[in-house]
Amino acid sequence: MYDPRCKICQSPYRKEIDQMLKEGTKYNIIIAKFPELKLNKQNISNHRKHAFITYDTIQSLNDKDELEILDEIIKKAYSILQKLTDSNQPRLAEVWGSLLLKAIKLKHELQEQEDPGKKLADTLVSLIKEPDQEEVGV
Repeated sequence: MYDPRCKICQSPYRKEIDQMLKEGTKYNIIIAKFPELKLNKQNISNHRKHAFITYDTIQSLNDKDELEILDEIIKKAYSILQKLTDSNQPRLAEVWGSLLLKAIKLKHELQEQEDPGKKLADTLVSLIKEPDQEEVGV
């Protein structure tokens, strides 16, 4: 997911950096390879968190049903929220809390429908994009 305030999202090297992150490349190696970006570990960590929750979720659509995917989103958002609650980042905790509540609401709505398979991918993309349009991703 793209964040206009993210150095890596703005970079022409984004695809290469994303690939390095997917391969598990250490942050220090990425920082050394792209000195012109003046990255630090926090920049990379933030980018990884907001970029890959979407990629991982969308990739998993082929293998899992919609309710399983929502369960994963709920677990991930809850896990991040727990970490943020103990940190000094109340705004990010608010954003992830909001995402968590939206995912729970969507899960309940899908469970009430006769056909829960209706266009979940579109709903997930809009659900995940909402916090990114106004907030910094985690």
